[in-house]
Amino acid sequence: MGKEVYIEEVFEKDFPFENVCIDKEFSDCKFININFTDFDLSGSSFVNCKFDECNFSNTVVNNCGFKGVVFNKCKFVGILFSKINTFLHTWEFNKCKLQLCMFEGIDIKNSKFLDCKVFDCTFNKVVLKDSIFADSDLKDTTFERCDLRNNDFRNSKNYYFDISDNRVKGAKFSQPEVLSLLEKFEVEIE
Repeated sequence: MGKEVYIEEVFEKDFPFENVCIDKEFSDCKFININFTDFDLSGSSFVNCKFDECNFSNTVVNNCGFKGVVFNKCKFVGILFSKINTFLHTWEFNKCKLQLCMFEGIDIKNSKFLDCKVFDCTFNKVVLKDSIFADSDLKDTTFERCDLRNNDFRNSKNYYFDISDNRVKGAKFSQPEVLSLLEKFEVEIE
């Protein structure tokens, strides 16, 4: 039996599922002001969808696919992104808040985090090559053993990671925030 498919639908404030939306397929849909708190979206796929001002607190996204998806002013708290389906993956976060989210052992290259608050998140063994974190606040977010080649961190702030533990060739930074990358070396900068 195939997945239930929704094409070019607009969901505003109310979502026709009650806490569970497993194995559904959404294409070219818009989600406006939907509260996905504690929802289980496992196995669902979202293709060319747009989410505006949605709340994804403690949402389960196991094996979810996100291709050509744009999140605007959405909130993500406690999401285990490590279990998403990265086979068909492209997404963009604009002015979103991500807090206490975990990204581990996945390939999410070409991701865009634009003017976001990415607080207390963990990126561990993540391929983020060619991604953009421009104008974002990365307070207390960690990057460990990540591929950050060609990333754009310009105008971002509060980031710190060990440049000897991550691949950073070709990454772009702006001053004075880039100086935080030297903290580990205990050097004096005048």
